[in-house]
Amino acid sequence: MVRNCLLIWSTVVFALVVASPEVLAGEDNNYGLDLTGPKKKIFRGHLKLGGSNPQGDTVSFTNYYMELNGEPVLPVMGEFHYSRYPRKYWEEEILKCKAGGMDIVPTYVFWSLHEEEQGVFDWSGDRDLRRFVELCAKNNVWTIVRIGPFCHGEIRNGGLPDWLYGRPFEVRSNDEGYLYYVRRLYNEIGRQLEGLMFRDGGPIIGVQLENEYQHSASPWALTYPDRPVEWTAADMDQTRVLEGVGSPAERSAVFNEYGVSHMKTLKKLAIEAGLVAPIYTATGWGGAAIIEDETIPVTAAYPYPNWADIEPSKMYLFKDLQLKPDYPPAKYKTERYPSFSSEMGGGMMVRYKRRPIVTPLSVEALVVRALGSGANAIGYYMYHGGATPIGKHSFMSDETYGYPKISYDFQAPLGEFGQVKDSYHYLKALHLFANAFGSVLAPMVTVLPERAGQINPTDVETLRYAARVKGNSGFLFMINFQDHVENRDIENVKFQLKLPGESLSVPHGKGFTLKKDASVIFPFNMSVGGALLKYATAQPLTRIDNDGRPHYFFYAHEEITPEFAVDRSTVKSIEVQDGRSYNQGRFSYVMVQPGTGSVIKLTAEDGSQVRITTLTREQALDCFRTNLWGKQRLILSKAIVLGHDDFVRLQQIDSPEITFSVYPDVEDGLVSSAGRIRRSSDGIFAKYHLSAPEKKIRLEVERVGRAKAVVNLPDDAMQGLNDIFLKIDYVGDTGMAFIDGTLATDHLYHGSEWWIGLKRFVPQVLDKGMYFYFHPIYKDAPYLIDLPKELIPDLSRGPVLQIRSIEALPEYQVTVGRKEPAL
Repeated sequence: MVRNCLLIWSTVVFALVVASPEVLAGEDNNYGLDLTGPKKKIFRGHLKLGGSNPQGDTVSFTNYYMELNGEPVLPVMGEFHYSRYPRKYWEEEILKCKAGGMDIVPTYVFWSLHEEEQGVFDWSGDRDLRRFVELCAKNNVWTIVRIGPFCHGEIRNGGLPDWLYGRPFEVRSNDEGYLYYVRRLYNEIGRQLEGLMFRDGGPIIGVQLENEYQHSASPWALTYPDRPVEWTAADMDQTRVLEGVGSPAERSAVFNEYGVSHMKTLKKLAIEAGLVAPIYTATGWGGAAIIEDETIPVTAAYPYPNWADIEPSKMYLFKDLQLKPDYPPAKYKTERYPSFSSEMGGGMMVRYKRRPIVTPLSVEALVVRALGSGANAIGYYMYHGGATPIGKHSFMSDETYGYPKISYDFQAPLGEFGQVKDSYHYLKALHLFANAFGSVLAPMVTVLPERAGQINPTDVETLRYAARVKGNSGFLFMINFQDHVENRDIENVKFQLKLPGESLSVPHGKGFTLKKDASVIFPFNMSVGGALLKYATAQPLTRIDNDGRPHYFFYAHEEITPEFAVDRSTVKSIEVQDGRSYNQGRFSYVMVQPGTGSVIKLTAEDGSQVRITTLTREQALDCFRTNLWGKQRLILSKAIVLGHDDFVRLQQIDSPEITFSVYPDVEDGLVSSAGRIRRSSDGIFAKYHLSAPEKKIRLEVERVGRAKAVVNLPDDAMQGLNDIFLKIDYVGDTGMAFIDGTLATDHLYHGSEWWIGLKRFVPQVLDKGMYFYFHPIYKDAPYLIDLPKELIPDLSRGPVLQIRSIEALPEYQVTVGRKEPAL
């Protein structure tokens, strides 16, 4: 029983309606879910996967989820290509991935970049695979090495070297001539990674064999204009492979058997080369070949493809992704494998003819839909953009398809130059949830409303929702987003959950409005310490242990009042700061004003305590979780927070004034590389203010005619800064940037500003400057179908080029450490 109830009002007035469900039924849209008997058989021991390392860690699988040390996990994976980023900055970018919530960083090993000339392997500089993996290990990040031989990745020939074309055998086949060179490649990779595999105590937890085998291919670059495409595929696959990710026609048994045979051959060669891992993955979509029970068939989701017609995607509709993965047909028995995503479109490459725009809210909705549909791994292609290096004899990007010559920004959460996009923050909040609650979520099965399969992608009136449940507890998932349509608010949303032994109304009072483009996760019957949270109309963010006492963090969504229903029989007392509570029946209802001062303190019958803080959505997007100065801590900041064991680096573009809030506070105080640091209170957080030395960059921009410009910087421009970003605002067809006559990067206009990080080009850019060449946008440009009308200028009088501005923005970096305690 609740014997004490402390009511503390904030200055915000809450509109509270207390009525029976019958009274509310006329006002609210009651959405029902029967959660009394979801059936899904979960079993283990059938997959020939898993392993252990010398530290005693184990990896294993059921048919539904992955386990680490015997406990369910829901890993988050983000692709980052080492060979597309300067080696000297790898660690900084790995830390950004980790700060964004990545558990695993997969990376391609592009054969053509390492053996561009036959028999001459290059593992130096930006191609130093071993060093990249060592840095992953140093920073406690797992990796999956995608060893090809075919990769795709929008690179020339999909990563197959040009010289293979001149050999008398079929590529991507069991031809012994081809396998001779594959074996040599795998052996080279094995030598580079010796001692770094999971079984040796290293970070390589997985190996991907091939990519999209018998599903997709790249065009050979050795061709002629207007000649039909010749695919990087075996002869029998030439007429069957797709241009991009999709759903092909069914294939013959002979075709399928050949595919499995080739994949088995590749696995055998990989093991002989020492590439032994607890996880082997293979493309699982669109009829691609896998090895039954020996590889995890990974999944994909690209709602904004650059290879298909524009139409609203079905990938914002909930379904059971384990049984019915996207891009059918599946060449495997789906119930035997977890739904393991590896290629959710964290963005999309633009190509000359097609330039789809991927918005941050679309990626957030894609992930919420995947989690609600039963995905038990979240993997992005790409999570971090990059730049395709220029080869010895040619550009190495896939020029045949019209991709940029160098830029591989991909509209990814982390861009071509490591710049942080809005999608990074939206996704980080979901990754914090997966990291903190994945062990609870992973065994939960998906339950769909009866009419879920009848919703059409263009239907923006019907609420899209699902639940995942185990026993009486679970999570509600809702999205109100659909690509290529105008979404609208859905009002008066209220759920009636039928559970074993009880029915639950969420929320208790008046229904809420789900704003257009919103994606939401609510818990029900969630154990928080020794207390039972019957439901919350706020989204779980993360949890930390503060001196052995759990502290849960939620966040509020727009126009949804955060309401927490607590089972009174599980608590002795409830104390509320910045909110109010009242008792009705078996539950205590707590309504809070979100912010850093919001605290619900629950004391269980056994005397144990748990705290719940509800942040605003903006604060949640600014939240970083890190182990720092001997404790689990949360840091709220507009800056990017890169955590180490005993210090943090904070990076911020444009403004030298950096603030960050820490919970729990550091007893001995903090010191900064920027000098004086001021402390103030920010609710339960301690807020710190510091100022980096301000840097004014004297950028010289010389216009050369209508379409060209030269940019020069002073010699000391980079001093005291982490980077300088050029931000180019233009309307046109394409832009190219050169240094001393050599192409440095390029850009295909798709409505957003063009960002270029300069530190990788020092000292050349300081000595020679940077030269820009732009081309005008024209009336019949094929990519205009992808651009919103407001981004297309008036082309009735001819082509248009507008170079609106070129400015330089400093990126500041400060280091903050713990003050040494006085002796």
